[in-house]
Amino acid sequence: MKRLAAALFVLALSSPARAGDAEACAQASEKGQLSKLQGKLAEARKEFLACIVDACPGVVRKDCAQFLESLEATQPTIVLAAREPGGNDLVDVQVTLDGAAFAQKLDGKAVRVDPGPHVLVFRSKGRVEARLEVLVKEGEKSRVVEATLPLVPSAAPRLTPVRTTPVLGWIAGGVAVLALGGFVGFGLSARSDVHAMQDTCGTRCPPDDVDRARRKALIADVSLGLALVATGVSIFGFVRRGGSEPTVAVGLGSLSVRF
Repeated sequence: MKRLAAALFVLALSSPARAGDAEACAQASEKGQLSKLQGKLAEARKEFLACIVDACPGVVRKDCAQFLESLEATQPTIVLAAREPGGNDLVDVQVTLDGAAFAQKLDGKAVRVDPGPHVLVFRSKGRVEARLEVLVKEGEKSRVVEATLPLVPSAAPRLTPVRTTPVLGWIAGGVAVLALGGFVGFGLSARSDVHAMQDTCGTRCPPDDVDRARRKALIADVSLGLALVATGVSIFGFVRRGGSEPTVAVGLGSLSVRF
């Protein structure tokens, strides 16, 4: 009897699976089968790999190995790729799958994914990210999912408001002052000539003197009209200065664009 008990004790110690390990293996097998039915093939594969280890009972290992073989045939795989608009391949690209990190760099190898709809986002420094929606089918192998990543457009030229000197206003103002001076000077001179003729010759003054006074009066009227027009132009020039001229930076200088 003692020899039989000792033999059973030694047999228990040499058994490939203990009670705790056997239970964990059985649970992994059940979870893997459930995940496979739910379409969560990545989780199912993880569970089947956990129940084919040497610590699991032989029967469980055999079943899990068969489940894993069947899973390998049905789980789809994709190959991630990215290119420049000109066609050159890109390698330094990060990819997320349904919002979770998926790939930090592209290597051209097939990657397992679950079947169903997915959203893949490709990102690379200095390039416009690409968002692709794909429907991966069960059993599909090495499907190439490729994105085109153009360079980020350079920033648009910045428009800087520039206050300019109102040249038109100053020139028109100067003309207005000169014209007003002409109006006053020629007007006073014409008036003086008229008074002189009234005192000396009345209505019988020489025609030359009369014409001279008329010319002065005409020049005074024209000067007054010019002064009014120039004053309006000057006011417009100074009021327009209240706006701004957009300046576009080009190289080391600047191009002033007037509207």
